[in-house]
Amino acid sequence: MAAPQSLRPRGAPYKPAMLHLLDTPHWQSADQRRDLPDVLPGWTVAFLALQGDWVGREHLCAMLWPHSSASAAQHNLRVNLHRVRALLANWGIGEALHTDRQRVRLSVPTDVALLRQAMTAPTRHALVERHRRPLLAGMGFPGFPALQDWAETERAAWQGRWRAAVLSRLQAGELAASEAIDWCHALLQADALDEEAMAALLR
Repeated sequence: MAAPQSLRPRGAPYKPAMLHLLDTPHWQSADQRRDLPDVLPGWTVAFLALQGDWVGREHLCAMLWPHSSASAAQHNLRVNLHRVRALLANWGIGEALHTDRQRVRLSVPTDVALLRQAMTAPTRHALVERHRRPLLAGMGFPGFPALQDWAETERAAWQGRWRAAVLSRLQAGELAASEAIDWCHALLQADALDEEAMAALLR
């Protein structure tokens, strides 16, 4: 019996399964895209994925249900984590959610983790092409103000790291003029009043 053929077209580049957060959040696996739902289980996936490590249950409860009793918040968290696991299982990665009595962790590859690595030796593809849209684009977290504050802080911090890396590359003077112009336009697209980007473009 012949082995099943890949759904990927012949010659197409291999794209590893990954959670994309620098865009409308979605899970991409082979040729299938699953958007992260804009509801609490989806927000929880995004939060845990960005942490990249264990998060205490008490911390999650304090963020999500600050005005509930400890017992009620813990109950809500158990229900939410059950929904998170069901969501991940639907993607075929239910085992990526790890829990114990005190902590929770989500172990999935993300574009943010890849780009953090690229910050030490940035390239146009890594920084300009990957940074298409803001972090967690389209997610507003209505009804959960602590998550809203967290997301705004993360977006601003990520934008600052990306901008600093791009400017560093421009100031090094190692780029061809056409490539440097592309970088400058990427900065100005993010902030039309960026004076350093404008100065670099004029140079």
